[in-house]
Amino acid sequence: FIHCTASPEGHDYTSQQIAGWWKGRGWTNPGYHYVIHLDGRIEQLLAVQYVSNGVKGYNHESINIAYIGGTRMAPAMKNGQPLLNADGGQMRTPVPADTRTDAQKAALRNLVDQLHQQYASGQWGNAPCTLQQARQHLLVRGHYEVAAKACPCFDVKTDPSLALPYGGGGSVAQGGVFETNIEIEKWI
Repeated sequence: FIHCTASPEGHDYTSQQIAGWWKGRGWTNPGYHYVIHLDGRIEQLLAVQYVSNGVKGYNHESINIAYIGGTRMAPAMKNGQPLLNADGGQMRTPVPADTRTDAQKAALRNLVDQLHQQYASGQWGNAPCTLQQARQHLLVRGHYEVAAKACPCFDVKTDPSLALPYGGGGSVAQGGVFETNIEIEKWI
């Protein structure tokens, strides 16, 4: 599943801060296996053989990836009228928005491709597979597809930066330890 951290546009966070969000809810594991920083750096928060807390009802079969961002400040409105603060200025509120940087888009595409190649070959035994075959058989979804959320604040099905042939079946996670050619910082 693809997620956003629902955090303000342009503000990066450390892995410890992100893990703290989940620990603050009383959860042992974070909500994401991977997080993509504003500069495109990918950080692994949890090894994929462990269950993360990303999507209720799907965690046991999913790899959860989040980009940092997903909200933008906008004028606060009520009944079509702007809300004003005590000194008369217009109040602002965070709203869902696709705030991915170009570096985050490229990193997300690379990570999804690496995961497809890793797990598609496992799905079909030891037979080699092409990236195109992998993309047709492992499903990539946005959190919004299974929950009443805007997350990840873009349409995963049609996003040109992912260029996914939407559809197919199966789950993203097929077990095993993730190894990759792209640089990933491991947290736990």
